[in-house]
Amino acid sequence: MRQFADEDLTAFLDGEAEPQLADAIETALLEDAEVSDRMASLDLDKGELKGAFDALLSVAPEAPEAVSVPPLKPQANFGFLKMAAAVALAIGLGWAIGQNRSDLNDWQDYAAAYHKLYVDETLQPTGFSPDTLAAQVAMVSTAVGLEISPEFLKDVAGLELRRSQVLGFEGAAIAHIAFQSETGAPIALCITTGSDAESLNLAEVKGMSSARWSKGGFEYLLIGGDDPALIERAAAHFAAL
Repeated sequence: MRQFADEDLTAFLDGEAEPQLADAIETALLEDAEVSDRMASLDLDKGELKGAFDALLSVAPEAPEAVSVPPLKPQANFGFLKMAAAVALAIGLGWAIGQNRSDLNDWQDYAAAYHKLYVDETLQPTGFSPDTLAAQVAMVSTAVGLEISPEFLKDVAGLELRRSQVLGFEGAAIAHIAFQSETGAPIALCITTGSDAESLNLAEVKGMSSARWSKGGFEYLLIGGDDPALIERAAAHFAAL
């Protein structure tokens, strides 16, 4: 059985593992309980992470001027990158909500603030194999309790499926499914459990096009880019879930 370093497993958790490594880890998770236990011990405690974000709100600085972000380059120390990403996300959320905290009222507002940190280069290095993408979709599907077909996610004109991950808010799992548009804009479909039925609502949120709706006990947010027509077409497709 292949041995994996902690950096390999954290890269897999972050959705940053190379396709060949990701496939090997997925196989090991099914066959080796020790690998599963190590994976669980390395996963971030999302409750503690949210608490860290909340502690930053009272000292959140003013947002800096927008800067040009260079293309991302692969790094070797994925464990360090995981910690750095958490700190950067905390600071970014502090800047995003320091101006007007009343803008963040529910999970969709927090998800929008998180997606605001995405740039065109964020999703370019993923390159996951079809099997890995399918495994990621299965993981988020199980987390939120909604059957989601990888083929359904791929059959959206103008959007390419890049990766899926599980986020959380106040104890509830959120399926975060990331796409990239033909123009390079990152688009996210976020799903969590809900109760109230709501028709499709199109709006601009934090400078991004978005659509919100709820159906069958689930709440949805589709957000990203500045093409409301694309968001409306894609939302009509995803509303069939």
